[in-house]
Amino acid sequence: MKDKIRFLLKLYKEGNLKRDQLQELSDLLKKDDLADVFEQELFEDLSNFTSYKSSKGIDFDTTYAKIRKRIRPVITLPVSKIKLAAVAASIIGFLLLSSVLLTNTGFYFGDSMEVFAQDETKEIILPDGTTVIINKNSHLKYERGWLATERKVKLVGEGLFDVVHNGQPFVVEANDTKIRVLGTLFNVYAPKDHQICETTLLEGKVAIRVKEDLPESKDVFLKPGEQYVNDISGNRRSLNIVDASLYSNWSQPQIRFENQSFHNLLLVLERRFQTSFTVKDESLYQCHFDGVVRDESLTEVLEVISMILPINYTIMNDQTVIIDKNE
Repeated sequence: MKDKIRFLLKLYKEGNLKRDQLQELSDLLKKDDLADVFEQELFEDLSNFTSYKSSKGIDFDTTYAKIRKRIRPVITLPVSKIKLAAVAASIIGFLLLSSVLLTNTGFYFGDSMEVFAQDETKEIILPDGTTVIINKNSHLKYERGWLATERKVKLVGEGLFDVVHNGQPFVVEANDTKIRVLGTLFNVYAPKDHQICETTLLEGKVAIRVKEDLPESKDVFLKPGEQYVNDISGNRRSLNIVDASLYSNWSQPQIRFENQSFHNLLLVLERRFQTSFTVKDESLYQCHFDGVVRDESLTEVLEVISMILPINYTIMNDQTVIIDKNE
């Protein structure tokens, strides 16, 4: 069992711990005879940071004592189920910050916490227990200690939010758009290089404000299955009824398509692989597809589709995909 804990802690520090493994680790650490393994690992990792300690003036003994005192809350409350930050080049380990808060898949820059996803999606558990999955080429930022003020995060890219209801509003800022919720499930798409913010609601209710100086009476309220698009560059805004799952299932390890239209198939693949498609023959939109996408690459998925549907495809240097009909 102790070896199992050490293995799970190793995944935890590397950021590769899955949700079911996180629950398994939590359950193991609730046992007094096994929780000591966590303390030992923590002590050893903190001891490795002598240079960081001396350069930052951290009192190691006091730091360890504070973390040890908080071990029971850390292993029983979802608020503290968090991956630990890197503090030096290529070194990952446990690090206590001044607030005695362990961080998840990210880094502190001054008073801000930033989490980056580059080549893979990342799941983040915020200090209030809210879960956020950010897509590739995305990052999430929030201020240290925001539980004491307001729950506000800033998103660049795409994120799926499952917000914990605690009576305190939760605010997402993305591309000149502010989304305010109490507890709900929604997807936000606000890519860095596009002046657009697309909010899709799956559950609950959200209020959207497109300009900071507008009164609350001008907020747009979404219902499940609705999508609000704020196109900043074209100064256009639209409210649409959509199949919300098409805009959020990029976050799932497995996507099943059953008689899915070609248009919707490409929509999902665009989010999944952070690419865009140009279809030269619109008659292809009459096609439907059945299949499952797991961890295959974009090329592998397109190869399978081309064996089922009459298409040819070309992946360009910028990773956009040109699709034409295979006569």
